[in-house]
Amino acid sequence: MQAGAAGVRAPVLAFVVCRAARDKDAFFADLDEESIGGFHHEDWWAGERGARIRLWQFGTMVMVPGPKPVAAPAYARGTIQMTPREHLGLEQVAVIVPPKYRGQVPADLTLNVPPGMGARIFAAGLEGPRFMAFSPDGVLHVANMKVGSVREFNPPHNDDVIPAPEAMRGQILALPDRDGDGVADTSIVAVDNLWWATSLAFYGGELYVGDRHAVRRYRDENGDGVYENELPPLAELPYGDHHRTKTIQFDEINDKLYVSVGSSCDHCRETDPERAVILEFNARRLGGAASSPAVCATPWAWAFIR
Repeated sequence: MQAGAAGVRAPVLAFVVCRAARDKDAFFADLDEESIGGFHHEDWWAGERGARIRLWQFGTMVMVPGPKPVAAPAYARGTIQMTPREHLGLEQVAVIVPPKYRGQVPADLTLNVPPGMGARIFAAGLEGPRFMAFSPDGVLHVANMKVGSVREFNPPHNDDVIPAPEAMRGQILALPDRDGDGVADTSIVAVDNLWWATSLAFYGGELYVGDRHAVRRYRDENGDGVYENELPPLAELPYGDHHRTKTIQFDEINDKLYVSVGSSCDHCRETDPERAVILEFNARRLGGAASSPAVCATPWAWAFIR
């Protein structure tokens, strides 16, 4: 516990993890919501696939005296100030629209940026662009997630059955800038037939894609920028009607791949040990059949101290 600026203790909010068990009935059989004092409690999973351990958390909120918080600045009723200039020192600049994109992008766009910086359109005409990554040769790639979709949050085929490849419309686009003028020369479909792909990463000469149902991987066999050879997926992932996107990130120093998988609901007890988690893969073992991950983190393992 830390003291405030004037020696007054600051508020503390803490959750305490009590115990881990493979079966909650092993030691929680006689507990219910009332007998534990109405404490907030959660559960999550950890360990290798096929040998999961269920962790049970019981805790409470602890508040101690502290200084009165600084009053937030008053804004006009009905307004939201996302980037308050008095706090961040941002400056409003006009977004530069290259001639080739005029008509596709509004001409009066502005952004608030740090002093000395500007903003210009690099590429336009994409359909639901999400995560981006540079290839080893310096070409920007972007997940073009919502190709052909008229819905904001759902793919065209939103059933619990993986659609046929030809029914998947998502893409990974390559946006080369060969002349270095800060504008994409063209748009190349590097990968297509993706279900609802949101993220991508390059590793070991291959392109990895976080799709709704799997971590998929591709290889460009002839160096033309099109990853035409789809290899066996790194891993199949749980999917359903909630939290459909999967984000992947390589740790090249420690040779790990991390995959975030959202929960199957917005407000419930998660029963799937591979949802509402971050999965860890050993990148050195990639390249064969689907790999078995370990659960390395969950959104419930946290503490906040102010």
